[in-house]
Amino acid sequence: MKRIFIFSVLLLFGAACEDDNGGGVTIDCDARTITYDSDIKAIVDRTCAYSGCHDGDPFSTAPHNYTVYAGMLIPLENGRFRRRVLEQRSMPDPDSVPNGAPNRLTDEELAIIDCWLKAGHPEN
Repeated sequence: MKRIFIFSVLLLFGAACEDDNGGGVTIDCDARTITYDSDIKAIVDRTCAYSGCHDGDPFSTAPHNYTVYAGMLIPLENGRFRRRVLEQRSMPDPDSVPNGAPNRLTDEELAIIDCWLKAGHPEN
């Protein structure tokens, strides 16, 4: 009985320690400096800023130009980026992928984005 109780406590504690991004990867945000220039731009270029989406083209279907940091500021500051990417996980939209290119965010990428947002989304 005592073993079952201890096991249950460990399971509950482990669940409570899961990272905020909801994935299986945890990154120590305090031990790593994550910036748009060094970490986020490559992720955004692959998953968000491709042709027809957040690429700055006036004929793109998505608002905002994510190919540059300044183009991301409105959705970053109003919380929409966090909601769509981390909370709802509705972005990137798998139905808008050009030529079947992979654009899903990995658990590690989600954890990196989460740390970046928690740090105030620094540019460099």
